[in-house]
Amino acid sequence: MKNTTALAAILLTATTGVALAEWPERPVTVVVSQGAGASPDIMARLVADQLTEAYGSPFIVDNRPGGANVVGSLSVANADPDGYTIFFATSAALVTNPYLMANLPYDPLTDFDPAVLVAMSNIMVTANPDSGIETIEDLLEAERANPGSISLGVDSPRNLSGIIARSINHVGEVDLTLVSYNSIPQMVQDTVSGEIPVSIQSASVATPFIAEGSLHPVAVASAQRTKAHPDVPTIAETLPGIDLTGWFMFVAPAGTDPEILASLNATVNEILAKPEVEELASSLGYELVGDLDVAGSLGHLEAQFENWATITSNLGIQPE
Repeated sequence: MKNTTALAAILLTATTGVALAEWPERPVTVVVSQGAGASPDIMARLVADQLTEAYGSPFIVDNRPGGANVVGSLSVANADPDGYTIFFATSAALVTNPYLMANLPYDPLTDFDPAVLVAMSNIMVTANPDSGIETIEDLLEAERANPGSISLGVDSPRNLSGIIARSINHVGEVDLTLVSYNSIPQMVQDTVSGEIPVSIQSASVATPFIAEGSLHPVAVASAQRTKAHPDVPTIAETLPGIDLTGWFMFVAPAGTDPEILASLNATVNEILAKPEVEELASSLGYELVGDLDVAGSLGHLEAQFENWATITSNLGIQPE
């Protein structure tokens, strides 16, 4: 009996090894739930090109935008777990949607298997240089001195920038006026022109304007200062507990062979260690991770779920 069990184990190991050695035998689809040219798409294509080179088999980006990431997410959740469909998922798809959208047709924790955390997409509070607002404390003091006087641009009260703004109001005990924009470029231009004094957007959007001096970096929303802007403080340095940032993670349909996930994890981490990849990612405003294994990537996802549960509860936000 023991010999039979041992033989079965050997055969299972050998079979798994053969399957992994043959993967990928054909093109792998990399689903992106945003349109072509969006910042997640640019990052996904950068890594997909490197994966194609590493494996010698095409990794083809498939843009499936729509429904606030739902269209792309659902397509992967319903795909065969054979390793030939993977998802370059955003934090919005994996942790924001469950707390903001009622009747979400997929479950991020049960419908996907995390493979590797790729990068952080930091969010930044910026101000018009002539506004007199250089720090979060300046922002709070200006609002307290004249309640209702400070307009803060966001893309939506229920998107990441809006949640950051509402967290500033909640923790800082102020009532900044949120101004929603359908167009992020228009929001930035209105901040540059002084139409609004302050706005919140991704660091990748803000960085060129900061470099030319038309926007002042007030703070980043991550728990730690960023590599790209080490002199810019975090919001949490003034308002403890605020830790909100975007991020990207490769996930696969639940049930995907763990050996495939491990191979993808190791290969992507090797790619992220390349200086040319880090340089391009930094120019886009991203900070590469590159040091989490599969278990660590799952741990990040679970921790982010807990973080968003706390945030939405504190702000009284319910799924709609």
